[in-house]
Amino acid sequence: MTILIEEAFKKKTRAEWIEIFDKKGGGLAYSPVLTPVELADDKQALANDYVTVINHPSIGPIKVVGNPVSFTGTPGEG
Repeated sequence: MTILIEEAFKKKTRAEWIEIFDKKGGGLAYSPVLTPVELADDKQALANDYVTVINHPSIGPIKVVGNPVSFTGTPGEG
């Protein structure tokens, strides 16, 4: 089954699949798989602190993977 789905997805671009899924509606939950470069600028990833900016001592601000665990009373620091 997995091979059939994989082969079907190869037949169209990501943009084409998004358009198809958007048109179908019906509460279908989906999300495209982003490349690391795309993820670094993704609004939701940034809002959820999946990607965060730290101040590197030599090169200045850089984007890094955020801490996967967070506590409101004791937030992690970069």
